[in-house]
Amino acid sequence: MVADFSLSRLVENYIEEMFNDKNVSFVNRKKLWEHYNQKLSSGVDIGFKSDLKIEDKDLVKSLKKSVAEFSAFKETSFKKNLEELLVKDGKHQSKSDFKKDALKLSGDYNVLWMETEFDQTIANVNSAVKFKSFEKNVDLYPNLKIVVIHDNRTRADHKLLDGVIRPYYDAFWKTHMTPLDWGCRCDIEQTDEEPTGEIPKLDLKDEFKNNSALSGKVFGETGYKKDLSKAEQKEALNNLKEFTKNNDPIIPKGLEELEKRLDIKIDRDFLKDLKQEITITNDNKQITAFRGLKNQVNIGDAYLKGDWQKKSIFYHEIGHGIDFQNELSYNPKVKEVMNKFREKYSQNKNHGYKNFDSVAKSSSFKASIDKNKDYVDQITAAQDTLMSLNSKFGYGHTKKYFGVERASEKEFLAHCFETKYCGNKFLKEIDNELHDDMINLIEELLK
Repeated sequence: MVADFSLSRLVENYIEEMFNDKNVSFVNRKKLWEHYNQKLSSGVDIGFKSDLKIEDKDLVKSLKKSVAEFSAFKETSFKKNLEELLVKDGKHQSKSDFKKDALKLSGDYNVLWMETEFDQTIANVNSAVKFKSFEKNVDLYPNLKIVVIHDNRTRADHKLLDGVIRPYYDAFWKTHMTPLDWGCRCDIEQTDEEPTGEIPKLDLKDEFKNNSALSGKVFGETGYKKDLSKAEQKEALNNLKEFTKNNDPIIPKGLEELEKRLDIKIDRDFLKDLKQEITITNDNKQITAFRGLKNQVNIGDAYLKGDWQKKSIFYHEIGHGIDFQNELSYNPKVKEVMNKFREKYSQNKNHGYKNFDSVAKSSSFKASIDKNKDYVDQITAAQDTLMSLNSKFGYGHTKKYFGVERASEKEFLAHCFETKYCGNKFLKEIDNELHDDMINLIEELLK
């Protein structure tokens, strides 16, 4: 998966290859497809996170399959249009002129249109969830009504559909489900009012002659596909097969043995952002550490007694691996979050740091007396997180460790991973904002 901050680097490589080789490698084509697919797939996930709480794993799977195909057509269309820029007015462009035009094209495909498609994916999936939720009350409210917002932004042809009422199971909803266009704000509501008569004709774009709840597709059709010849469409679909052939998570070597040894179960979805296999070792029972150059994680179990620590140590150390392989610690968003809390805790002569440290120590002492091992371990993790923000406070790693370039960012990220997958009760109690921002940071970096 390509993190957002790496997109510009990927596009530069993609454009460079096109100019030098008059083609783009499979590796870079797959990376761009992955960027599109992961972005839109996350939109599907967001769209399902509604108060309606509809669970439909088959629909989610189908919608994600549709955005994978959409992304394949989009990538092939981008490549085709990029290739056409090599020649302008019958002459081969210079590298500088080609790059100028290529970056403009990329701005459309990879920024403006991408954001529009992401927002629309969320809106379409929200609508699908809403449509599905209506089915349980169809005996009481058998019909659906289109509701249009009336202001100066409303499309004139959409106003014609305002108040149209059709039965829930009417074929009308297969092709006229809201939203009806890019950025459309029209909605539907369930009603027991009688169906209306003649339906005004509306010339919808192919993308919106669709009901995602019924078709299992986020978009009905795509302009990207229509932009391609039959041969190019076939190429896009063949590429999709190759792109997804080995898309299963890379399972670290020795994971099953570790799960058995520690009596834990690891969420395989966590592993989807590994790019290379990592080997889990136990050659030093006193040390737990990620060895980047060797692609190894040694998990020594001498001190792993609590249930929380047994699981969190895996997410922490493999989190280091995901960071290492995806260069997450270079992302400016990491420092942005860290600096937010550095500023917060440093106010009034470091009052925030001192309070965090003091509460942690007293809470740890009490938890030790109560023999609450999990809570003690969570406090220790929180204190090491504090050290990553300012090594003068907290405890865990040494000050010398945090003096190494980007060690603070790396350690903060590792704690973000463990917090996302294992939670941290103490961290949530001492600063719920920090707890939630750490989880959101991981989700943002890897979406």
